[in-house]
Amino acid sequence: MVLRFPVHALLDGALLLMTVTGRRGGRRYTFPVGYLDVDGRLLVVTRHAWRADLRGGADVDVLWHGRHQRLRAQLQEDPGSVAETIDQLLAAGHDPRGLQPRLGLRVHGDDRPTREELICAVAEFDLSLITLAASTLRPEDDP
Repeated sequence: MVLRFPVHALLDGALLLMTVTGRRGGRRYTFPVGYLDVDGRLLVVTRHAWRADLRGGADVDVLWHGRHQRLRAQLQEDPGSVAETIDQLLAAGHDPRGLQPRLGLRVHGDDRPTREELICAVAEFDLSLITLAASTLRPEDDP
């Protein structure tokens, strides 16, 4: 609820609202999700069942920084691919402890996990990665 009101600025650095349309019934579901902004792409890690509605790509509505946007969501479910993306984030200097509030990932200790450890963790916790591509925003979709 807080993200819908002017005080959203307090949480915008870590959360956004994403509205997904169900494939079977067409019902719309809105979820608060943690994200990381990487070069104009918003990355979301989830293990929730609603991610299945994003298979093959889907348009989603996002409330981000107080603005409604329609973005294209791409779902990665392969543990090796998801782990590779997380490993790249860590290699690019993203603080492992900073990934917790943004992506829900907790890294214990100060050592960067190995790729194999990441693959095991992604598989064990059934994690998927959603990429919301800002570059696919069409001007006519921006209110």
